[in-house]
Amino acid sequence: MRPLIPALTALCLTVGPVVPLQAADWPDLSRLSIHLDNDEFTGNRPDDRWYSSGGRIDWHSPPNPLAGLNPVTCLQPLRSLRQPSRQRFVSLGQDIYSQNTRTNTVPNPDDRPMGALLYLQAGQSVLSPVVDGTSAQATAKIELGVTGPAALGESIQNGIHHMLGVREVTIWNYQVRPRLGLNLHLSCLRQSSSTATDQRAPMVLHYGYDMSVGNVLTQAGVSLAVSAGPSARAMTVPRSARLASPVVRKVRRWGLIAGLSARAVAYDALLDGDTYGYRSRVSSKPLQGEAFIGFTLALGSRWQLSYALSRRTIDFEGPGVSAKNYKRQNVGQLVLQAPL
Repeated sequence: MRPLIPALTALCLTVGPVVPLQAADWPDLSRLSIHLDNDEFTGNRPDDRWYSSGGRIDWHSPPNPLAGLNPVTCLQPLRSLRQPSRQRFVSLGQDIYSQNTRTNTVPNPDDRPMGALLYLQAGQSVLSPVVDGTSAQATAKIELGVTGPAALGESIQNGIHHMLGVREVTIWNYQVRPRLGLNLHLSCLRQSSSTATDQRAPMVLHYGYDMSVGNVLTQAGVSLAVSAGPSARAMTVPRSARLASPVVRKVRRWGLIAGLSARAVAYDALLDGDTYGYRSRVSSKPLQGEAFIGFTLALGSRWQLSYALSRRTIDFEGPGVSAKNYKRQNVGQLVLQAPL
């Protein structure tokens, strides 16, 4: 895996001619993030449906001083990401998707298909200083992933169910077929407040965009949120494990955030891809959205913990979906950052 890391990083981060990274340019991976999404974290009828689980482990370089940096330009994020202050990261993650009822013995063609994605990401993020009350963060990452049995969805889900004494899911033989995927993810988020410097702001407005382009996921989204508390500016808009940036601002005390996000989806292989053993009658819904609320808490001087609760729209459609009267999904998110 190690020879692949600098190659992925170079592909994702170089603007203009590709220049191979030297050994001294490799990320100093000295901080760890663990990100977990699951309906078990909502306290509301956990039932392993749809976006059943999302998890990733991130290793990233230590924070860089913000003094003297250039502002992040969201209209030219790749130029911003060439700043020397950028933080680099490498991530390993997995998404697992299930049908609405995990006790099914045959797949429902009008439900989301079983599927999983196992992926490796490499990327970098840059934070800008506060100028006239506004700061920003840009993130770019390249993703290499695989769907199908090699994504280990059945092994991980049923292995955990076995340990917990929960009934195992029996329809993994009908999952989304294998695909080797390559995706580029890009995002930029701005934070604005009435406070002109990086002092404590009682309330901060967050707004930005994200996009994904590749043969597994092609979509574009926007987010709008408001945060409050002693660390309001350090808050991050909650995003699913796969799309989240592991590089976040240091929270000195605590902060709260609430907001909305919407996205337009052109293609999602985990919904639109072919399945084993039957023909799925659903496809990705062109317009999707969610509402979220969350908090981040400092644990001592170097650790921090985040929790978020998201209410999602149904992300698929088809001729028989409306007759099923499916309920929207709640997803809980836990993120722990710690020094190595």
